[in-house]
Amino acid sequence: MRITSLLAFAATPNSVAGSPKPVVQYKHIVHEKWSVVPDSWNHLHRLDRDTDLPIRLAIAQSNLYNMEEYLMSVSDSASPNWNEHWSSKQIAETFAPSDETMEAVRA
Repeated sequence: MRITSLLAFAATPNSVAGSPKPVVQYKHIVHEKWSVVPDSWNHLHRLDRDTDLPIRLAIAQSNLYNMEEYLMSVSDSASPNWNEHWSSKQIAETFAPSDETMEAVRA
């Protein structure tokens, strides 16, 4: 069950886009881009300055290149880590974005 959690957590999108001064060059994929406003959209009025506009960012995670090694370590009966499943906290800490990534997003 916990191995499934590891896979589900690690399968989240991994990129940083839109950082004004990136410390590291990140590769990103444009999934959709519109060059014109769709005809079905209507300009009604300008949003109030206090309106919250929710956005979502996909942030690069750390240690994803080690995920298979971690997973096999607890899955292989010959491993000293056999059946030593990770807690949700350990998964979150292991794959958390780096401090540099978070600073780039905040900037």
